[in-house]
Amino acid sequence: MRTKTKNEIKALVKPYIEIVNQVGENTLSPVWAIKDILGAVYSSQKQIHFQDFVEGIAYYFATNSLSDDDVRALMKKVSDSKNYETMTNILDSVFFSHGKISRAILGIITGKFLHDDMLDYEDMVIISALKDLFDEDLNQFWRYCSFKPNASDDRTSIMSHFSATDRLIIEKLQNAGVLGRDLAGNRLGGAMLRFELTIVSKKLRTYLEAIRPIFVDERGEINE
Repeated sequence: MRTKTKNEIKALVKPYIEIVNQVGENTLSPVWAIKDILGAVYSSQKQIHFQDFVEGIAYYFATNSLSDDDVRALMKKVSDSKNYETMTNILDSVFFSHGKISRAILGIITGKFLHDDMLDYEDMVIISALKDLFDEDLNQFWRYCSFKPNASDDRTSIMSHFSATDRLIIEKLQNAGVLGRDLAGNRLGGAMLRFELTIVSKKLRTYLEAIRPIFVDERGEINE
């Protein structure tokens, strides 16, 4: 299946962004007001960050062909008391995240949660990890996912040519739980880096594949 371009995704998502924001402002004011409070305490940038999150929610709704009425009904579940803990954890990651790609993925996960009434363990690990990952971490994660597994072990990927930054990012991704450690480990003085693509890795890659064209250009550089 052909990957949609940035403009195609933007056109698909735009009407859903308007619905999500409208429902949020009109019926979820206590939740939506968080962005205004944080904007006053920190900076107006936090309000812009919230829109990255909204764009992710809208993307999920748009790609699942939900009607306006479906979206309005699902959005009202944000303030449902039984969803409080999950939404609090997601919003915590949204407002204290370090990148727009992370916030958009958190929006996709939120859309999925509202639609399915559940999150699996892999999603919960990703929610926690995204609070601490930079866009460049995720951009490099995408690159690492393209490395072919070791011929003798289809779970382990090996990098023989890498920079000091690669080592730092891979260890950060492993500590965050989105990249696995090879049983042999990454010896700090070794000539190769070893890592595994876990179930969590593959799920995060799927989310990245969906949203990446909006934020990363054809050269692999992050859009400002």
